[in-house]
Amino acid sequence: MNLKKFILGTVIVQILMVVIKVTFIKYLNIESWVVIILMWLVLMVVVIAAERRQGILNYLEDFLLTIIWTVLAIVIDLLITIQIVGTDVLRTRYFWFTYAVLLVTMVVFHKKEHIANRQS
Repeated sequence: MNLKKFILGTVIVQILMVVIKVTFIKYLNIESWVVIILMWLVLMVVVIAAERRQGILNYLEDFLLTIIWTVLAIVIDLLITIQIVGTDVLRTRYFWFTYAVLLVTMVVFHKKEHIANRQS
């Protein structure tokens, strides 16, 4: 992972996460569990794709990337997403669970260095 990939990936992930959350929360029937699970699955696909584009990561790099992306997601949601969808979303569990989905997805699905070394 180099700095250019890191910055570009971070910006793209944060923009896509805001767009996905706003689309699902504001424009779709978010009261349905099917829609909530679909939102989490779309978020997972975006995060997996962006993180795997970062290249082969060891666990320290992955945890650092996970912490940075999660903190940025919380800050950007508080600054942008809440302004668009309203503050009522802060009282819902599915909104806060998106951060747990982000954390677990990033730790489980990153390109692991020890597997890449074993395959070569």
